[in-house]
Amino acid sequence: MTTPLIDYYYSLDQEGKTELDKQYEEWVTYLPCYISGSENVGKPHHIRLAGHCGTSKKPPDIFEMPITNDLHVEIHTQGVKTFEKKYGVDFIDIVTELNAQFCMEKGMDL
Repeated sequence: MTTPLIDYYYSLDQEGKTELDKQYEEWVTYLPCYISGSENVGKPHHIRLAGHCGTSKKPPDIFEMPITNDLHVEIHTQGVKTFEKKYGVDFIDIVTELNAQFCMEKGMDL
């Protein structure tokens, strides 16, 4: 799974990756919860996608989604597949949508 933003991210040196992660995390923290629409969001959830993070290694921040604390706990206690089914979402679609929205809002033509 890849998006233009993900491809761009992996073309950067470590300093560039760190800066892009910082910009993305600042942007995503001002969004409402992706699931409920609540403005009361906690720490963004990092979506784990095969090939983009290792075991016990946090994915890059460009894989974050805004979510309430209760829903964040639910993901980690019930599991991703159960969560996706319950709420009718797909984490790959969420990453794709948020990455595209970020690029559009930041004027990035990738």
